[in-house]
Amino acid sequence: PLYIRRGYVDKDEYEIELPANFTVESLPEPVDISYEYGSYKMSVEKQGNKLVYHRELLLKAGTYPKEQYAEFRKFKRLIAKTDNAKIVINKTN
Repeated sequence: PLYIRRGYVDKDEYEIELPANFTVESLPEPVDISYEYGSYKMSVEKQGNKLVYHRELLLKAGTYPKEQYAEFRKFKRLIAKTDNAKIVINKTN
């Protein structure tokens, strides 16, 4: 079986103020996924001259069927990929 010994919640929120001569070219797409053993949400929004980053990871302690192991690995890979997503910011003249 898939055994998760300790559950946890990890929440992050950051505000990044952009100088007037910088523009946002690209932001990662928001992610919101949920499974029996946990959930993950991430978003980056432009609010005025600020970028606001939200991230929440919930992992539930418990024993889950071994058939969910492959799905759990995909879930963890998606989290890693999303956590490494890039924001493209350009300096304007």
